[in-house]
Amino acid sequence: MKQRSEEHIMSKEMRRAIRELSKNVEKNTPRIRKALAKRGKKADPVLVFIGAQYFDCLNRLAKE
Repeated sequence: MKQRSEEHIMSKEMRRAIRELSKNVEKNTPRIRKALAKRGKKADPVLVFIGAQYFDCLNRLAKE
C-alpha cells in the first residue's frame, strides 16, 4: 500500500480552518484574560483556550 505524504493528509479547507482557529486563539486569549482579571477572576487555561476560539461568535450571540 502507498502511504500518503504528510502534506496531503489534510485538505486545504481543513488547514485554512486550523490556521484561522489558531489566529483567533492568539488574538482573543489576552482579551479574555484581561476581562477576567478586571472582574477579579482567575481563569482555567482550558476554558480560556476554548473561549478564545469562539470569542467573536459568542459575543455576537450574547448581543442577540
